[in-house]
Amino acid sequence: MLSAPWQTDGVLRRPVLAAVAALALASACSAESSPPEDTSHAHLTLPAGDGTTSSYVGYSLVRLSLPRRAGEPGTYSFGIEAFDGTPTTEFLEEQTKRMHVYVVREDLSVFRHVHPTMASNGTWSGRVTLPEGGRYRLVAEFTADDHGGLGDSVILGAWAHVGPPETLVQPATETALEAQIEITAGGELRVGPSEPSAPSLSIGVSARGEPAQLGTFLGTYAHVTGFNLKTGAVVHTHPLGAPVVEGDQTMLEFYTEFREPGHYELFVQVRVSGVLRTVPVTVHVA
Repeated sequence: MLSAPWQTDGVLRRPVLAAVAALALASACSAESSPPEDTSHAHLTLPAGDGTTSSYVGYSLVRLSLPRRAGEPGTYSFGIEAFDGTPTTEFLEEQTKRMHVYVVREDLSVFRHVHPTMASNGTWSGRVTLPEGGRYRLVAEFTADDHGGLGDSVILGAWAHVGPPETLVQPATETALEAQIEITAGGELRVGPSEPSAPSLSIGVSARGEPAQLGTFLGTYAHVTGFNLKTGAVVHTHPLGAPVVEGDQTMLEFYTEFREPGHYELFVQVRVSGVLRTVPVTVHVA
């Protein structure tokens, strides 16, 4: 469990809000898109680990490397090893990818959701641009093929330092704030799984005061990745079914399963009018 990166003198470093959201200032994260597929699912069982440790249940995230300097495209790479130190190279596809990676600055001011490719020796790598220097955590979410079962779903995380940019970095794309994308979050969020008949989290999306036109990203209408502001624990969920227009918002419903209470920063990723937006929302889990 982490402490220092997420808390200072007993006071949360970032301001916390009630379980309603505000306008976001995050820019688009990725240009990836996928053909629509069945989106009426969610993570109904928790993966092993919460992204706060580099080793768990016999798997380890090793050899982490992040871009040397912020402000310019750079390479990130890592490997996944089994308990005996051998590379893990067989993975099952989840949400159209065999590996989902989240790169977050320790104060959560930077979030990236990226998808590396794997070399024959088990090394995963890709390119990412980080706008600010500092201490970053790379979180890897995957399902290793166990040859017979449903696979071993695991979330691991490790830390690395990125140097400051040589010059001031200008945003490359229009931000969600500039596009007047607004996200609201509601529901009764509690530790443990949602009731099977009652989704616990609702997300509303509007664009310039009108219901947002949502496309799909990696086969679903939204990805929500959250981080506990005190411990750094990671949660990840997807919506149930298709979006529904209610008033001036397009609504999505989610089942959730939180391991621990507290304030969480949720990074909501939605494709609005063809552009992928990443919007942070702070919620409280009782």
